[in-house]
Formats: sequence, structure tokens, C-alpha cells
Amino acid sequence: SNSRLATHGIEILNTPMAKAELEKEICELKRGNVELKERLKRENFELEQGFKKETFELEQEFEQQKLKLEQEFEQQKIELEEEKVELQRLLSAREHERSGT
Repeated sequence: SNSRLATHGIEILNTPMAKAELEKEICELKRGNVELKERLKRENFELEQGFKKETFELEQEFEQQKLKLEQEFEQQKIELEEEKVELQRLLSAREHERSGT
């Protein structure tokens, strides 16, 4: 009975109308695959562009922060150098007073 049904199913699939239906379905599936591939390509491209933009912005921000820190560091170095000179001047004055006394 099962083999008769299977044979009957094959006979139904072999009709020109069934073949045409199957070919139509195959074409629709292929078209769907092409559309999905195109959508995936587009979405991937958009993600890559977003990633590149975000990376660029982060790099810009990093460079700005780095520059700011370098400037602050240089300013502190200058201030410390000025303080050192002032302390050395005071120390020399004090030693001069001691030796004079």
C-alpha cells in the first residue's frame, strides 16, 4: 500500500502541471535567496560603515584626550621647574645669611 502511494506520488509529480509548479517554487526560492544575499550584503556594509565611523570618532577622542594630557603634563613640568628654581633661590639666600652671620 505504501509503495503504491509512493508510486502514485511520483506519478503526480511527473505531471506537466506539477513540474511547472515545482519550477515556479524553485524560481521563487532562488529569487528569495538572491534578495536575502543582497540584504545581507547591504546590512553588512552598513555595519562596517558604522563601525568605521565609530572607530574614527573614538580615535579622534583619544587623540584629543592624549593632547590635553600632554599639555597638562608640560604645564605641570614648567610649574615644578619654576618652583624648584624658587626653592633653590630661597635655599641659597638662607645659606648666604648663615655664612654671613
